[in-house]
Amino acid sequence: MTNGEAVFIRPVQDNRALKTFIKFPWNVYRASPLWVPPLIRDELHRFDPRKNPFYEHSEVQLFLALKGGEPLGRIAALINRSHNQFYKDRVGFFGFFECLPDLTAAQKLYETAARWLRERGMTSMRGPMNFSTNEVCGFLLEGFDKSPVTMMPYTPEYYLEFAESCGLHKAKDLHAYLIREDLFVWEKYEPLVKLFSERKDVRVRNVNMKAWSEETERIREIYNASWSANWGFVPMTQAEFDHTVRQFKPIVNPQLVLILEVNGVPAGFSLTLPDVSPAFKRVNGKLFPFRFISFLRALRKAEQVRVILLAIRPEFQKRGLAALLITETARAVLRAGYNTAEMSWTLEDNVLINKALERAGGIAYKKYRIYETGIE
Repeated sequence: MTNGEAVFIRPVQDNRALKTFIKFPWNVYRASPLWVPPLIRDELHRFDPRKNPFYEHSEVQLFLALKGGEPLGRIAALINRSHNQFYKDRVGFFGFFECLPDLTAAQKLYETAARWLRERGMTSMRGPMNFSTNEVCGFLLEGFDKSPVTMMPYTPEYYLEFAESCGLHKAKDLHAYLIREDLFVWEKYEPLVKLFSERKDVRVRNVNMKAWSEETERIREIYNASWSANWGFVPMTQAEFDHTVRQFKPIVNPQLVLILEVNGVPAGFSLTLPDVSPAFKRVNGKLFPFRFISFLRALRKAEQVRVILLAIRPEFQKRGLAALLITETARAVLRAGYNTAEMSWTLEDNVLINKALERAGGIAYKKYRIYETGIE
C-alpha cells in the first residue's frame, strides 16, 4: 500500500500529460498476455476535441494519480449532455479507469472525478464508460481467463474490489454470449426460418457497399429506434455515427452485415465484425514504421467474430424476427469461414434477446459490471 499523503492527483492539461495518460495501461498489463493494447494513434484521436465528435456535446476532464512523479493510475470525468437531455437527469460518468494495485490511488481518483462532477451540478457518478454505452464500458466481472474481442474491455479483478471499497455499487451487469457451430441449436429455428422463407414480405439481405451512405443511415435509424428503451442508451448524433462508421469500414465484411426488411421497409439489422484483437496484440500499440504489414497479416487470419449489434425496430418486435435474424447471422458467419462468434453485449435483464441466444445454444461466458454512486 502506498502512503496516501504521497499520492497526488493532477489534471491532464498538456500533450505530455496526455501521452502519459494514454500509455499508462501498459504499466498495469505489462505481465498480462490477455490484455489487448489499443493503437496509440487511435487514442490520441479519441482524446482530441477536434477529431472526436463526442466533445461536441460533452465535457471531459482527464486526471492522473502520481507519486514521486510516477503515474499510479488514471481516470476521466465525463458529462454527457446527450445522455442527460435524453433521460432528463444529472448523471455524471467516469471512464478510462486504470490503476496499479494501490487502493489509496484508486480512492483519490474516484474522489477527484466525483468532486469535479459535483461542482458542475451532477448528482451521481456512473461507469466505467469510455465514453458511453455506444463504446467500451464496464469492468470485467467473469471470464478473466480469456482475452477480450473487438471493442470489449479486459480489466484486473481487483478493480471490482477497488470500486466497492470506494463506495460504488452495482448499477447493471452486461453479458457476452459465446456461440460455436457445434453448439448452435439449428433444429429449434429451422421451422421458423422455413416459414419466413415462404413469405414474400420478409427478406434478409447483405448490406450494399455501393450504397454505403444510404445503408448506414438506415442502420442508424434502426439502431436509435430499437435501442431507445434499453437502459443506458444514448442516441448517436449524425457526426458520432459517421465517425464510428469510418472506423468500422476498413474491416467490414459485407457478408457479415445483414439488413432485415418487411414489405421493403428496413425493420432490423445485425452487424458482425472480425475479431481484430489478435492483430492489435501483434503490433502492441504502434503500426508504423515496421508493424503495418504484420497487422494486416494478423487481420486476415482472424479466427472468430463479434456480433456487435442485433436490432429490431419496436413495431416489428415479438414476431419471431429476432430468431430469424439470429439464425441468418449464424449462417452468414459460417459462410464467411468462421465457426465461433461472441455476441456482446446484452443487458442482464434483456430477457427477450438473452432467451433467444440461449435457445440458439449461446453460453453466457463473460460478464461485465457498471457501477454507480450518489455524489451530492
